[in-house]
Amino acid sequence: MRVCLMSGYGVLPILFALTCAPLASNAEPAAYFIWKSKTSDAQVCAQTSPGEFWEKGNVAFKDPHCEKPKSADVTPPLPVILVIPPAKVHQ
Repeated sequence: MRVCLMSGYGVLPILFALTCAPLASNAEPAAYFIWKSKTSDAQVCAQTSPGEFWEKGNVAFKDPHCEKPKSADVTPPLPVILVIPPAKVHQ
């Protein structure tokens, strides 16, 4: 009796899911920035540019009020890569 785990597409979706799952679980929201108007003294806290006449600040924040700076010294965990050895073939 021969056993082959790679026959068909049974293993590929599982390997794909196991490889991509850590990436999705480590996702975090986009940073907020203080945007300064080029035409006045106005400032806005937003994730994206409010328009053409705004400059993005240098500090990234993790809250919509731009009060809590994002920590630059935290490194995200590496994704787990699972290696499955090939099945033994019995003759």
